Amino acid sequence: MKAIVTKELVLLYGMEERSERGQEIVKLLHSMRVDAGFLGRDALGQTVGYLCGLSGYEKREAGEAGDFQEELLILRGFSGARLNQLLGLFRSSGIRKVELKAAVTDTNRDWTLAQLAAEIQKEHEYMKKL
Repeated sequence: MKAIVTKELVLLYGMEERSERGQEIVKLLHSMRVDAGFLGRDALGQTVGYLCGLSGYEKREAGEAGDFQEELLILRGFSGARLNQLLGLFRSSGIRKVELKAAVTDTNRDWTLAQLAAEIQKEHEYMKKL
């Protein structure tokens, strides 16, 4: 059974909740009525589905998950139009953009955050070379 999720959510990794940057991004998200959450390094071993609150995903036992240092946004429940609106708002707000972003998909919801982060970073490096 597939989870039906319509509420938009952005999970922020690699920044502190109380930091000026973190608060700027949350304020921007809340202006669009988008929920936001912060993830720490302890989330790297959890599945994307669990972190996004999708049904059928349980918390995993803590294990070795690696060490990812970059900022990353995980976006759940966005239509193409709403995603474009969000990205446009980032540009117009003057907030420094987060380079690594990933939408939750049927494929990556089963990955750990560490796996998703590594894949997105690899894709980003490839695109920078083009």
